[in-house]
Amino acid sequence: MDEASAQLILSLLHHDVQEEIEACRARNNNSGPSDHEVALREWASQIQQCATTTHDNQMALSIDRATYDDRLALTLAAQEESRALADRTLALRYGNQAQQAQHQPAQRLATQQTQEATRILAQIDGADISSLLPARTAAALGYGAGLSSKTAAKPPLDDTGAAECVACLEEQPLKSMMQTPCSHQYCKACVLRLVREALADESLLPLRCCRLPIPPSTLQDHLGHRQAKQLEDKLIEREDPYKTYCSRAGCGQYLMPYQVHGYIGTCKVCQQETCSLCKRPAHAGTECENDQVEDQTILNLAAEQGWQRCARCSHVIELGIGCNHITCRCRYEFCYVCGSTWKLCTCAIWDERRLLLRARHVAGRDRADPPPEQEVQQVAQNLQEDHECDHDNWKRVKGAHQCEECHDNFPHFIYECRQCRLLACARCRFNRL
Repeated sequence: MDEASAQLILSLLHHDVQEEIEACRARNNNSGPSDHEVALREWASQIQQCATTTHDNQMALSIDRATYDDRLALTLAAQEESRALADRTLALRYGNQAQQAQHQPAQRLATQQTQEATRILAQIDGADISSLLPARTAAALGYGAGLSSKTAAKPPLDDTGAAECVACLEEQPLKSMMQTPCSHQYCKACVLRLVREALADESLLPLRCCRLPIPPSTLQDHLGHRQAKQLEDKLIEREDPYKTYCSRAGCGQYLMPYQVHGYIGTCKVCQQETCSLCKRPAHAGTECENDQVEDQTILNLAAEQGWQRCARCSHVIELGIGCNHITCRCRYEFCYVCGSTWKLCTCAIWDERRLLLRARHVAGRDRADPPPEQEVQQVAQNLQEDHECDHDNWKRVKGAHQCEECHDNFPHFIYECRQCRLLACARCRFNRL
């Protein structure tokens, strides 16, 4: 039973009991409460307590679910606080003020708050919301192993019908479908496939449909707790600006931010300690080894080849064809010419050579012979005019084609954006663009 129905029933019961109490008082001529009236008052008190408990349980579950959905933001915020505290402690140590800083109230308070935040995040890691309540209470509120508070607060959907999956275009029973914030429906098989692909290719994260992120709790409802947690862990790994992996050969386990204390991370698999600064085994009391020579060699090669480096995640990117508008795997948009945030520079949008390569590629689709130069120039002009595309105007293309997003080959059909001429499969069209 959902919360609204439960509250309505309890409210009606309480109203009926109050009316009966008033009727008892009238029959007794206010001569004093009878045993029947005392029993009714006790019943009314219990109904009120039940209503309060139901509301409090629902609120607690909603808060827990919101905490689960916001786990990424909370984890990264706590990590920034921990990192700032470690930086300050290191600076004070270099200034021979470490002992004095330990006695400062602000330093002690910051240390305690950071440790408490890390402890809480470690506790909620892997926590199953449904396990936080007694089974009887969870069942009364409509909570199964993966039912979210938002789902419980809404009337149950009619699961006797069917709907078309936007990814595979097959009709499936509604009870096996996942509905995204944009109201599109995905079958369970496609949800599982999208999650597997996202775990293998982090550029698919966060999973989206029509550019709207799919809440982790929605995915958990259809994936189960274990797979949803794997996806959340992968999203944290992708967004972690200080990502650190276990330094032991053969392990390489990603260290969650709450596993790093100061600059030292401890692997939960093999217990190896790793320095989060140099990514090598922990070296207490000594400075990190210098990697500037190796880094500079890579940067020199990138400069020679004309590659650009993402300012957010530091990945080196090579542009083959297309405009200078780059969207990195981390979703940071920048200019390929100067590397600054997109639209904040005055660089040219297109390189003429890359523009013509892209135009020839588009004009030559489904042709056995090279396209006429006049047609190539026309396509190049259209691409220049339509480079800022929202990908909201699609048409189906017959025949076998390769998706230009995931690079999979599709033998039957694929979609083409009418504006920028991008080819995308159904999955990439709804989830990635």
